[in-house]
Amino acid sequence: MRDQRQLAQLNDMGWRAVLVWECGLRHMPAALHEIVPLIEHGADIEEWPSRPPRERRAPPQ
Repeated sequence: MRDQRQLAQLNDMGWRAVLVWECGLRHMPAALHEIVPLIEHGADIEEWPSRPPRERRAPPQ
C-alpha cells in the first residue's frame, strides 16, 4: 500500500518510477540489463521483474 501511494505521488510529479524486486534480481542478475532498453523506449512497467520468484524451501525432514 505504501509503495503504491509513493509511486502514485512520483507519477503525479511527472516522474516515471519502477518498483524493483531485489529478490527477483538475486535470482536473475542479467534482468537488470534487460530493463534499461525497455525504460528508454517508453515501456509501461510498474514492477520488475513483474513477478518475483518464490524462494525455494527445503523439504520437511
